[in-house]
Amino acid sequence: MNIDLHQRLEQKAAKKSFYQKYVNINRFLFYLSFFGNLASISMSYFFLYFILTTSVGAIFPSWVLIATTIILLTALEVLKREVFRVTTLNFLDFKNVMHNKVRTLALCSIILIGVSFYGAISGAHRLSSNDTKIANDKTEIAKKYEDSLRSVYQLKIADVEKEIGLLKSKIEQKDIELSKIENRARLTDVQLERVSYLKKEKEDLKSDIIRYEAKIDDLNQSKQKEYELYLLRVDNDFKYKEKDNTLSSIVFVILSIIVEFLILIGVYHNIRYNIKSFEEMDKELKNNPKYQQYRNAVSIIDIIYTDNTNINDKLPTTTDMLMLCKMNNVNVNQKEITSIMKLLNNLKVIKTKGGTRYFIKDKKTAEDEVKQYFRVK
Repeated sequence: MNIDLHQRLEQKAAKKSFYQKYVNINRFLFYLSFFGNLASISMSYFFLYFILTTSVGAIFPSWVLIATTIILLTALEVLKREVFRVTTLNFLDFKNVMHNKVRTLALCSIILIGVSFYGAISGAHRLSSNDTKIANDKTEIAKKYEDSLRSVYQLKIADVEKEIGLLKSKIEQKDIELSKIENRARLTDVQLERVSYLKKEKEDLKSDIIRYEAKIDDLNQSKQKEYELYLLRVDNDFKYKEKDNTLSSIVFVILSIIVEFLILIGVYHNIRYNIKSFEEMDKELKNNPKYQQYRNAVSIIDIIYTDNTNINDKLPTTTDMLMLCKMNNVNVNQKEITSIMKLLNNLKVIKTKGGTRYFIKDKKTAEDEVKQYFRVK
């Protein structure tokens, strides 16, 4: 028979208090919320540092901008935690989000959370986004191809322009010959036939020039179409990169949301855990007679000892003590006062001589003796 195992299982199966049940969960969530704050600062850093660099980067050195960014973001996270903590305390106290002491703080808390969330998302996007790099890569690839294409078509167009130049040169020669013939006073039939032939040849040459110029236009259009088709192929090739980039941004948005929730859940649960644990312990202690005796004893010690109390001074009478207790809202009766006086007498805190009580120990020692007697930690 394994008695040790039975005892361990019995201890695990025993009914535990709220404090004992959730102590590990509370610690985990509480410390995880600080990790959330650090993550939020880390992501927001890239956004705020970019803004500071853009606006005042020319005035201050980089280390000043880095330090300023960290200080501002840390201050924001501390303020966000504190405002949300007080908001949660008031909400749990009044149970009404529209209460005056809750509504204003809740609005401030939402604003701070929104600012922090926006900074984290913007910073995460700036960290993960490759939009600029993708756009630059596309532009660079397109530019290289355009330059290469231009070189190829420039050679083709140059050949055509060379042909046009030759045709224009022939037309000039025809014009010179025509001028010489037409400048004569009287033209023979042969000369008239030659003039007619030269004019026809000029028209044919001009037609050839128009045809070659049209060819140049066709080459330019062909170049433009080829370039546009290439751009379409490049866009298709880069679509998967843009898709991955969009997916990364979505992931960081989700992470930013999770980070904010970690902070809020950790702070909220810690406050609720402490309040619930206190209420449970307070209820348990108030139902414990010894605890009530301890509180009454400590309260009476606090009343009967004054700043001017010295050793061997007389204590107030029981009637006076009862009156002082009522004045200080200590709910005890005469019998309870008498019982506490007996206890203090037995603990050698006071002594009784001829019906009169005397102090024989100072207030600090009296409190320590009472704590030790009731085993208060």
